[in-house]
Amino acid sequence: MLQRKSNLISPIRFLVLASILVSGCQMIELEHADGPEPDPLAITNGTPTNYASWQGVVGVVWQVDGWGPVACSGTLIAPNVVLTAGHCVWSVSGGTDFRTAPEELEIRGGSDVYTDGDWFHLADVQEAIVHPGWDGNLVVEGTDISVDIAMLLLTEDITTIEPYLLRQPPAPTVGTVGTIVGYGNSIDGDTSTQGVHRMGGTTVLEITQEFIQVGNPCGLCHGDSGGGFFTEQGGEMVVTGINSWVTSGICNPLSDGWVVNVATYIDDIEDVMAVWNPPEEPDAGPDGGDLDVDTDSDSDSDSDSDSDSDSDSDSDDDDDDVDSGDDSCGCAVPGFAAPQSTGILSALLAI
Repeated sequence: MLQRKSNLISPIRFLVLASILVSGCQMIELEHADGPEPDPLAITNGTPTNYASWQGVVGVVWQVDGWGPVACSGTLIAPNVVLTAGHCVWSVSGGTDFRTAPEELEIRGGSDVYTDGDWFHLADVQEAIVHPGWDGNLVVEGTDISVDIAMLLLTEDITTIEPYLLRQPPAPTVGTVGTIVGYGNSIDGDTSTQGVHRMGGTTVLEITQEFIQVGNPCGLCHGDSGGGFFTEQGGEMVVTGINSWVTSGICNPLSDGWVVNVATYIDDIEDVMAVWNPPEEPDAGPDGGDLDVDTDSDSDSDSDSDSDSDSDSDSDDDDDDVDSGDDSCGCAVPGFAAPQSTGILSALLAI
């Protein structure tokens, strides 16, 4: 799932430039004009969870002709939203683009997303968007950093798994210990170890505005892309990084695994969350159903001077009170409020 600094390889068992599939979020080795090529990763030195823990880290799977299923990892951050890597949704070098075909993605749970009987369907995807700073090619140095973030809106809520909270600023400090989780390889170059749900303890080794380097004792490997790096904040483990790339495409358990620094992009992620899951209107009615914002405080100007028992034909001049005499709810339906697009949100949804 991770790739190295330069172009991030698409996290699929795709056609690797040279012909290499990467595990977990299987990324392909990418060509990059300068610097080493990024590579997808899987957790090396990790421990299989048997899907008994960290169930909110899921498989993002699709079918590739001639290959069968290919998977990245992702993290459930709302009942209907999965956070993953941008290269898992759109990769120029990998030749994949699910922004216009989100229905080709499937969210799976289980101990092994490739082995029948060890995985199960969780949800389909109805919308896939990437951060406006992601252009399909991973660049990890210089002024034009590629923001390797994507978000998936699911067709249904996943109610059997508790979503994870996101890391709020500040980012962790060097030396902080945490946990990485994903479906990537456990051994560099051994694709037979891909697709297994694993976790591993790791340490923050370096921090930049955009990325966090992790490793020791466990590191990232192919197929872990899009999965989560978790640290403790407020007494619980929160999503602190999105597994992204490994230096020189080599899965080193002691260092050189890089994750997107979530604290830097928290506002961008939460903006999209607010549009996909807008807050419900506060219930202003005594019976839990009347959300009218009447300014007349029920001091009706109708001649019967009633207290609006819903048996009169109100002549209120506020037009919003369409009482029909049966006190039926005229409130807005949760989830259908018109999106209030912020700048970044507009950019995200337009891609």
